[in-house]
Amino acid sequence: MFQVQLSIRTLPELPIGAKYKCVFGGAEPIDATVTSSGLTCPTPGVTSRPAIPEGEDHVFVPLAVRSSETNKDFVSRPFYYYDCSRHTTCSDCTTSNWACNWCVYENRCSHNTSSCQRTVISGDKVTFTPRKQSTRNDCCRKGTVFRKIGILFRGVKSGEGSNYVLGILR
Repeated sequence: MFQVQLSIRTLPELPIGAKYKCVFGGAEPIDATVTSSGLTCPTPGVTSRPAIPEGEDHVFVPLAVRSSETNKDFVSRPFYYYDCSRHTTCSDCTTSNWACNWCVYENRCSHNTSSCQRTVISGDKVTFTPRKQSTRNDCCRKGTVFRKIGILFRGVKSGEGSNYVLGILR
């Protein structure tokens, strides 16, 4: 389970014994913890989450905050469950809408970079313009030869570009 932090500016104080609960779609309400900036809620277990449809990398559920005093939802926002492993190419992985990264040596997409052996291609939406655009859809794979080349980065502060690796496919 992961913790979701909800920023709520004016959270009304509840009477003694009452609780805030987070409701993820049709899952059972989960007790929330009040923080200085709002609420923190654990996500439901995997068996309580909706299945991600075939051919998609995410599913949407409404996330509501409920008062146990009134049993009514008073705040609702969209919440997305996503699965990076649905992406099978580096380019699909790193251009997805989610925090997905491509593990070069494992040849897979993951949200957890600590599970990658060494080189990671980050999908953080940094745009770069190489001199020659590749026509291949797969931006990296096992056995890729890495060479130093000049790349013009846009939207990156000076010095940040040194953390990126570009694989040239033959």
